[in-house]
Amino acid sequence: MADELQDLNWCKKYLVDFSQIPGFKDTQKDFIFDDPIWAAQAGDMIVGPMLEGYYHVIFYNKDVADKISVNIKDMAMTYYDFLGYVKAVED
Repeated sequence: MADELQDLNWCKKYLVDFSQIPGFKDTQKDFIFDDPIWAAQAGDMIVGPMLEGYYHVIFYNKDVADKISVNIKDMAMTYYDFLGYVKAVED
């Protein structure tokens, strides 16, 4: 992605480093934080929870969300909230 954007620091500019969120590290296996290869995949950041060997992250464009009047929850999002966001984009 950094090559496509021609910006080696795009992760640090636009993504959340979950390793800095209190309590997050307790939810992950130690090898994720102890092995530099995992963090190096995203510019030495942990960009989401690791499940079954893959980071699960959803990105959204705040400008687009604002234009269609969708307020994306950053905490306690439900499946039905997510479906509502998808429907708003579709509409």
